Amino acid sequence: MAAGCDAERRGPSTEQGSQPKSGAAAKADVTLYMRNVQFLAQRARVKAGETVLWKNSDTMAHTVTKQGGPGPESGSGTIAPGGTFAYTFK
Repeated sequence: MAAGCDAERRGPSTEQGSQPKSGAAAKADVTLYMRNVQFLAQRARVKAGETVLWKNSDTMAHTVTKQGGPGPESGSGTIAPGGTFAYTFK
């Protein structure tokens, strides 16, 4: 999965399933930020059941795309400036 910079790790997630979520901030185990037209953190290590939340802190839109690995491929669609996208890994 692609990721932004400045990862934060949180306590256990209350999110269930693996459906992408967008819009209002979701509870997350790891939060990644998109800034300065860059994805500085190329990877984040997460465990099954953990949720990653991407926050677009940039002035332009970004996307997050899962390719390969277990589970279906998925994507965030366009994340507008100030927007978020959350994904819970199975």
